[in-house]
Amino acid sequence: MTRPSAADRFSETVRTGQEMWSDAVRVWSDNLSSTISKLTSGSRSTTPGSRSPGELETDRLVDNVFAVAEQVLAMQKQFVKSLLGAAAPAIDAARQAAEPTPHRAQRAGSQGAGAAGRVA
Repeated sequence: MTRPSAADRFSETVRTGQEMWSDAVRVWSDNLSSTISKLTSGSRSTTPGSRSPGELETDRLVDNVFAVAEQVLAMQKQFVKSLLGAAAPAIDAARQAAEPTPHRAQRAGSQGAGAAGRVA
């Protein structure tokens, strides 16, 4: 079995991230729809100081929205870590290609000194 390339790992990580986003949006949408339908069907209480079912559902809605936001943020964090992990070989290769080798650095230094000597 061949080892997947960096591009394959990167593509798989992006696909997984897209699936996580889709799942998060679906859960949020389902929760929001359910809560809104409960809010619109709730009756108002006439007892002073008591909370109506609609007010209790509003509190629950706020809690649900923030719970989903926390989950989405955690998924984003994991996605970025996975993405960087999959891209690490390409990042390392680019870094090595950008670093001057001793031979290149020596040649660049001698060319710079020659140019400086001609200017002066």
